[in-house]
Amino acid sequence: MSKASLRLLLIASVFLVIGGAAGFYFYQKNKEYRAIPVINYNSDKIVRIHEFQRVQRIVKDEANHKRIYLGCQEGLLRFNSDEGEWQTIRLDHGLPNESVRAFAFVNKRLVVGTERGIAMVNESADSCKIIESSKDFEVLGLVNLNDSVVYGIAMGRAPFKITRKENSIVEDVVIPEMGADSFWNCVYAHAGVLYFGREGRNVVSWNPESGKVKEYSLKHRIGKRTQFNELFVHNGRLIAATSDEGVWSGELSSDTLTVDKDFPCRGAFVFSPEKDGYWCGTPWGLWRYYDASGAWIQMVHPEENEAGQFQVTALLPHEGLLWYGSRDLGGGYFNTVYAKWTPLYTGLSAPNIAAVVCFDSLVLVSHGYQGKFVDQYSRKTLQSTFEFRPSQFMTDPNIQSMASDDERVYFGGFEGFTVWNRKKNSFREWERGTAIPSADISCIVVRSKESVLLGSVTGVVEHQPDDEAFRIIEPTKQYRITSMYVAEDTLYFGTLSHGAFKLDLKSGNCFSLPFDFSSRVIAVYPVSFDGVSAVVSASTKEGIKVLLKDKQKSITLNVPDSMLMQDFDYKNELMVSHYSDGYILFGTRDNGCLILNPSSKSFSKLGYYEGLLSDQIRSFCSDSQFVYVGTYGGFNRVDKRMIK
Repeated sequence: MSKASLRLLLIASVFLVIGGAAGFYFYQKNKEYRAIPVINYNSDKIVRIHEFQRVQRIVKDEANHKRIYLGCQEGLLRFNSDEGEWQTIRLDHGLPNESVRAFAFVNKRLVVGTERGIAMVNESADSCKIIESSKDFEVLGLVNLNDSVVYGIAMGRAPFKITRKENSIVEDVVIPEMGADSFWNCVYAHAGVLYFGREGRNVVSWNPESGKVKEYSLKHRIGKRTQFNELFVHNGRLIAATSDEGVWSGELSSDTLTVDKDFPCRGAFVFSPEKDGYWCGTPWGLWRYYDASGAWIQMVHPEENEAGQFQVTALLPHEGLLWYGSRDLGGGYFNTVYAKWTPLYTGLSAPNIAAVVCFDSLVLVSHGYQGKFVDQYSRKTLQSTFEFRPSQFMTDPNIQSMASDDERVYFGGFEGFTVWNRKKNSFREWERGTAIPSADISCIVVRSKESVLLGSVTGVVEHQPDDEAFRIIEPTKQYRITSMYVAEDTLYFGTLSHGAFKLDLKSGNCFSLPFDFSSRVIAVYPVSFDGVSAVVSASTKEGIKVLLKDKQKSITLNVPDSMLMQDFDYKNELMVSHYSDGYILFGTRDNGCLILNPSSKSFSKLGYYEGLLSDQIRSFCSDSQFVYVGTYGGFNRVDKRMIK
């Protein structure tokens, strides 16, 4: 090899070493702390109602032991055990973030640690006040050292202390020989001493009064990413739950923890003590440990059909019961004497919001193919107030459409049709094969008290509520109806594969509108388009079109490219629509809500990054002030000012 070649090889090697070292340095720096993207939206104008399933912490109220708080990935729940009532505390009540991770108390006032900040709950326990200096804290744990002082840990920073003076203040604390970058995972208090778990390292105890620090080493090395999920002291032993290295324990007076080789799971989340052992929540269900025999016994949840389905993340012993929270199956309590589970429905009964209807003081939501219950909420507070269980009120649980008038609520299912007469508080149901000409009711429009139109698989069915009678509208009986809109005595309707139509309800004359659709039509609305009378229609595949008055051919309205998913066309498919106050809302398969202002021919967008729970839009409803948007994952109440 020539000298020139050697020189070039040496130079290349030097640059490679320098580049590798720099890359490793920046990798290490980035590895220390990576912020989770936060969706910033106006919680005064958009209220989100989740399906509460992921419970992260449970605590009883120190001021009122009849109250239980559940910290969820989707907000804060308060349960009054005397009345059996739930209340949701959300962003619009002052919560800094929906993901609640930790609880503590300052002079019996609840302190809530979230993914983005800390808040104090007021005395009436129905709203929060954010501690301003904590807004950037990604809280991992809070613990009471005494009645007036709380210690906590947050991602990427030193441990901190919260005290109650004139206002709650947060200040960092210095633990001798421990840096802020110690990757603190959890914190626990016992007999005036704080215990901290450090990711991939060990456990540290610190006495704030004396300043004494002690390290508990592990008998063998653990993975660098192994987290300490919880610590507690039981019968003079310090016990640690780790993410993927099982349970460890050792005498408090010693300085070493050893792994429990008989522990049946790889990881553990949480503990709850008993006199003769303790309970342990794991990624593989709930387990009971007995001190005398060293045995582990599993308690199988009724909905735990396979390993990993019931991940127990929170436990609380309360009034003779063991309360539990899980990652996927919500919360409830377990009677440890009779081994009986009682799941509690803490929010929406299913995530798919197939239909929403609002009337008087109520909002109802249903879940279509997912069945479950029709959930009832207060229109004013959006707190859950009731569940219509199919076994009690209707045979068909799969409600896919709803509508209401001054006296009644109408429920359209796959197998039948139900009317709730609110004045008489009675239910009347027609199943497939009874007086109703067709079932599978996809949409309902209330024309008047005497006439309700049902879109079915075999045309439009008119229901006369007072007479409890039905008739099929002849010109429509060859079509599967997918959308309807009534303007005075004219019905505009869309079909599954035959396009859009206009029907004069007085004369019975029906004719096809020239939109040239071959896929499911989800919208047909008469509008003023740029000052000209027109009809706007849309289908799943062909998009949005407008037919101007006296024109024989429609034109396509192109949604701006900036509002579409360019690499995933199927996500832009239009699934549902709603016409309110001159605006047309189009719900997409997975690209949020597209809003058309026909007067100005302009589009806007409302989706996940604007505050909706999901970009998968399933249903709409509106009143004079709000639009209710049903998504997969919950429903949203949107102030109409957001749309206009």
